[in-house]
Amino acid sequence: PPPPPTVVQGSGSGQPLPERKKGRKKKRLDEVAIASAAPTTQQDVENRIHEDPPINNVTFPSVQRMPEKHILEFILDILQRRDTHEIFAQPVDPEEVEGYYNIIEKP
Repeated sequence: PPPPPTVVQGSGSGQPLPERKKGRKKKRLDEVAIASAAPTTQQDVENRIHEDPPINNVTFPSVQRMPEKHILEFILDILQRRDTHEIFAQPVDPEEVEGYYNIIEKP
């Protein structure tokens, strides 16, 4: 049987609190991206330096690594849930969006 409802002392009414649903905690997208992209310790920084040696001793500070798969899946999940009108389910009309197929070769 489920546990009895919780009564909070000093709440004034003495009424039991309603049970809370247990679900996934929502995370903001920027928090997830920053947390997974940023090294957390000096050891992590040193490991990353040794893992990715520069090509021909040249570094490219503007080039970033591909995000991890779970971040990309998280972003895709958010986009799919927000597309309630199924805007992204239909092909792009080339007359409506000029140059789309010149920029996006394989949609």
